[in-house]
Amino acid sequence: MIKESVSLSKNSKWMWGIRIVLFTSVLILGTYFSLSKAYYDTKYNKLKSFKEIEAIEVCNGDVLEQIMFFDMDKIHSLGICAVNRSNDCKGIVNLSIYDEDNNIIWQKTSSVENFQLQKMTWFTIKQQVEQQKKYILKLSFDKMTGIIHMGTIKSDIAAEGAEIHATINREEITNALVVESTFFASLGISTRILIIVWTMVLGIYILGFEKLFLNKERSIITIAMTINIMAISMFYRVGFEFNESLNYMMFAGLVFAFFVVALLYIFLLHKGIKKIEPYFVISTLIFGTIYSLMLQPFAMPDEEFHFGEAYR
Repeated sequence: MIKESVSLSKNSKWMWGIRIVLFTSVLILGTYFSLSKAYYDTKYNKLKSFKEIEAIEVCNGDVLEQIMFFDMDKIHSLGICAVNRSNDCKGIVNLSIYDEDNNIIWQKTSSVENFQLQKMTWFTIKQQVEQQKKYILKLSFDKMTGIIHMGTIKSDIAAEGAEIHATINREEITNALVVESTFFASLGISTRILIIVWTMVLGIYILGFEKLFLNKERSIITIAMTINIMAISMFYRVGFEFNESLNYMMFAGLVFAFFVVALLYIFLLHKGIKKIEPYFVISTLIFGTIYSLMLQPFAMPDEEFHFGEAYR
């Protein structure tokens, strides 16, 4: 019996040692990514609409140019759209990007046949640029045996980096080229906060595994909380804008509420409370209070109607 207890004690120490290593690793990685300025994200500059694309005819020797402005300081790739081509269309397209001083920052030669019709054909660039500085995207067509139709679109619904009219053989046309871009970017503020939140969540799960998962009721509560946090994280990661003060307050309030609720849940679990009612009361009071404080009266456009109905 003594040997068995000593063996169990050693195993317990080993398990806690592994947990501490995992917890420390998660904490270090979470802190690193939340503070790092390196490029871990991708931003997109897309067309505002695909409904009004018009074709422009291009043949051998033609040169298309489009003035570009980029939102980020490192381009990942550029997408260009070809609408149609004649059956015997073959040839070469030389793609390049120039700066204001006529220096080439990127160039590539491709077969005309590589352009996917009525789709964006993407070319990898991976080049540093200066934000909002003027650049020129140039497409020159050589050894063409047919005609290709490139996509153009009205400037007001073009991607933000291509708002000025394109030119063909130095003559301005009414539309801009259909061109989209993706960028390397450092992580945004909302993403950094999400990393911190998930670092705390994983840390709690690692250190309190038995309390959280080795019981049916506790497992259900833990999984439900995890799904809630994941759903909110996905919502803010995909569609959150920090320049809206209301969104900022709601986000900060929800993060705070989840953190407080998680701590109180752990406290109740540690005390061995298995009834679901206390967890429900805690969640309702905290989230209800945060919601009431963050969403002030008449903050929503239809709240006046609901207030009147409730009063009646």
